[in-house]
Amino acid sequence: APDENGRPDLVSARPGGSVFFEHRNLDSWGRQLFGSISTANFLEPQEDLGFKLEYNHPYCRGDNDADKTSLRAAIFNSRKLSPVFTGGPLLQDVPGVWVDRAGLKTAVCQNFSRQSKCSMGVVFEEVTTRDDSGTVCVSGAKQLPNGAVSLDGPRTTLSESGTDRVVFLQGNATRDTTKFINGTQIGARDIYQVEQSVPFWPKSPIFNRSKVELTRFMQVLPESQKSNLPPPVVVLHARIGHILGNCAAYDAFALGGPHSCRGYTVGELGAARSLLETAVEVRLPVPVLKTHSFLFWEQCSDLASSSTLSGNPTEFYRRAGQGSTFGVGLKLGPVRAEWCADSNSGKGSTFIRFGERF
Repeated sequence: APDENGRPDLVSARPGGSVFFEHRNLDSWGRQLFGSISTANFLEPQEDLGFKLEYNHPYCRGDNDADKTSLRAAIFNSRKLSPVFTGGPLLQDVPGVWVDRAGLKTAVCQNFSRQSKCSMGVVFEEVTTRDDSGTVCVSGAKQLPNGAVSLDGPRTTLSESGTDRVVFLQGNATRDTTKFINGTQIGARDIYQVEQSVPFWPKSPIFNRSKVELTRFMQVLPESQKSNLPPPVVVLHARIGHILGNCAAYDAFALGGPHSCRGYTVGELGAARSLLETAVEVRLPVPVLKTHSFLFWEQCSDLASSSTLSGNPTEFYRRAGQGSTFGVGLKLGPVRAEWCADSNSGKGSTFIRFGERF
């Protein structure tokens, strides 16, 4: 930071980083142990210390198990900035709400093919919401036009103490028949996830949270036999989710973001009890670069369910609750360069992203 004479001066030194450990063959039986610890300040790690210890026991039903059943157990702690308690484009300078999660998870996983699988597990979590200083906060806040901060926002947790303890069953099923043709994905992928809380003590939350995701990669023309160019592909995608019961706001569906509706930041469109997303993407080969370009249109809606969340964070933070976007992009190895225009503001933005959208 600048000193009295305007010259740069060292205010503080905060060494941070991660320590990772893995063992892939415990007792020479292929059992695996993974551990990681990360913090932004090793001198005061209590501020944001995150850790995870995971144990994986493959072929727990024997070597002849055709489903390759494995047992996984993990102890974890994490802190992330919640996209539910953030402001929309019309509301800036919103104090952040951090969600601390600590707990354990155990699950049984089965692999039906190289990509299709399912799992069933139980999760125990202690969730605490904090402000930027690390103090427990029980409600969201926003800055008023006169500069004051309003503290009467939506409740961040179900309990009045700012800490929830939740036990729930979690099931996942993935049917994936996709394959790659000259670097482009072809096929179908269906993902279903459901979470059901288990009320172990008085006033514990009772909810059911389910989500279905359907994606189709349809090849329009056959691949060329004279070159290794990717064939033209049309991608159709839909995701729908719903929450029954008194699920906390921090576990609501966040609308917007690179994996929801491109052109918006994560949670910019709102937080909802119900979710509907649709997307269409057309991928076309680029002979010079031996890759593909793409055009896309995406839409996201809360299905008028935002008002049913405790405190209605979508209305409190002046977010739209729905929106759509269109744009173009170019795939360069693991990187996607995209230009997006959103329907709410009519403005365009350029993004550089890593990994696939679908």
